[in-house]
Amino acid sequence: MERGIERIVEACREADIPSPEFRLEATGLWVEFSYAQPHKTTKKTIKKTTKKTGEKTRTNTTEKILDLISADPSLSIQELADKTGISFGGIAWQIKKLKKENRLERVGPDKGGSWKILK
Repeated sequence: MERGIERIVEACREADIPSPEFRLEATGLWVEFSYAQPHKTTKKTIKKTTKKTGEKTRTNTTEKILDLISADPSLSIQELADKTGISFGGIAWQIKKLKKENRLERVGPDKGGSWKILK
C-alpha cells in the first residue's frame, strides 16, 4: 500500500498541487485532496474538443465492432468487450445504436445466435 501512497504524492508533486492528507481510521483509509485550480480552458474549447474526439472515437469503435463481427458473427457482447478493451456497457450501447441505424441485427437467441451486418 505504501507504493500507492508514494505514487499519489509524486503525481501531486509533478502536477504542482498540494499533497493529500492521509488518515487511517477504523472505517478505512481516507485520502483528502485540497482544492486545486483547474486548467484555464473555456467552455467553448472543451465542447469543441469533446465533440471532435467523441465523434472520431465512436466511429473507430463502431468500425472495430463491425470488423470483429464480420470476422466472427457468433461473438458475444462480452467477447467483443474483451477484444476491444471497451466496457460491456459501452459495447451494448454501440450495438443498440447500430441496431437502431439498421446496420446490425441479431439472428437467433442471445446464446447460440449470431450477428448479421446489414449495411
